[in-house]
Amino acid sequence: MREFSWMLLVVLAFSVYAEDEKAVVVGSAKELKGITAKKIIWKKDGAVMMSIPATPFDAGKAVYDEFGDLISSVFYMDVHEVTVGQFKEFLKSSGYKPDVSIDWNRVYQYSPNDSHPMVLVTWHDATAYAKWAGKRLPTKIQLLANYPNPFNPETWIPFELASDAEVTVTIYDAVGNRIRKLELGSLQAGRYLRVGRAAYWNGRTSTGESVASGTYFYQLKADNQTESKKMIIVK
Repeated sequence: MREFSWMLLVVLAFSVYAEDEKAVVVGSAKELKGITAKKIIWKKDGAVMMSIPATPFDAGKAVYDEFGDLISSVFYMDVHEVTVGQFKEFLKSSGYKPDVSIDWNRVYQYSPNDSHPMVLVTWHDATAYAKWAGKRLPTKIQLLANYPNPFNPETWIPFELASDAEVTVTIYDAVGNRIRKLELGSLQAGRYLRVGRAAYWNGRTSTGESVASGTYFYQLKADNQTESKKMIIVK
């Protein structure tokens, strides 16, 4: 079983997007229906979560509960990685026993106290934590909205990987012609969200020409998994 030397994957929960900045305490995914706050506190582990609005490309992709009732088209995401303290509380209260014993000496080398991010856990550990907390982990890949958007001339494309993969990002114009292919190579599982880690596109074609204003699509491919979203260049 492979260790994750990166920070424990972010966990997600669906909800309704709103503009209110006030944080409210939420105990389960069902309680999210009708919530009007942009920021919440997840009761189980005390995590602060922010709503991620749907992009225009995602519009119409409704999310339903087990009874077929509409919940949302967006989700809440943890603001910070799961901490050592949160993970220890999970172990104590859940009775979960990792298949591979956690080397706490190594953990504390990288994360010296309970407020630091939890590291050196397996995917099974992360899945068990998410189940205990009442959240979910990302699927194999999670493509997020590029930023800035609209943009001119460059943008960053953030994404998440649940496992190691060969990754490419391909840019298409509005009629499906391939404009540019970004070969990101073999990447480890983790979060590629910040400037310098997310995929970067300078607004140019594969031959170095600057593209015109308009709508473009970007597709993330990690091994055999793909996700696509829309972006807009305004000059």
